Amino acid sequence: MSSNPPGAGKSSFDLIDAQELFSTMEIRKGDVFLDLGCGIGNYSIAASEYLGSNGIIYAIDLWGGGMDILKQTIAEKRIETIRPIVADLGKHLPVEKNSVDVCLMATVFHDLLRSKAHEVALMETKRVLKKDGQLVIVEFKKREGPPGPPMHIRISAQDLATTLNTSGFHQKTTREIGPYHYLSIFSSKDESDTP
Repeated sequence: MSSNPPGAGKSSFDLIDAQELFSTMEIRKGDVFLDLGCGIGNYSIAASEYLGSNGIIYAIDLWGGGMDILKQTIAEKRIETIRPIVADLGKHLPVEKNSVDVCLMATVFHDLLRSKAHEVALMETKRVLKKDGQLVIVEFKKREGPPGPPMHIRISAQDLATTLNTSGFHQKTTREIGPYHYLSIFSSKDESDTP
């Protein structure tokens, strides 16, 4: 029996509009970026170019094989800002409280939902995000593939917003980032309450 998490070895990075993703996230030089369910780290590597030499990227995944590939890529490209960490997203995240500017979950939330690990993952994400931090979720559009998971596993942008709202996150924006994916950005505070 394989100990690999669902979706191990699959990456959506080549299917999305990366420029649209990073410009919508508005990440800044020197930000702390958390890539949850990073796989082989394609998103982390791309983010390192936007964050500059003062940024920090925590790339977390349960898949040890993916971490090995990421470590090799980091060494080859001489990237010093990425910190690969093997950890279960449905348990405690080994990241300091209130330390993260942007958290990304790229095509992993549907797997967390299916394994019922999403509540802990969201609680931990909320713990590590700064007060003005943002959670960015990339998911497959709710329509038949390929590419992507079967229709019954996919989550619509509306259902995603409802699910995150029950965990104390509030949707800021949703948009398409290519033919197969959408991007939703959430904050952990209700901006309608701010004067």
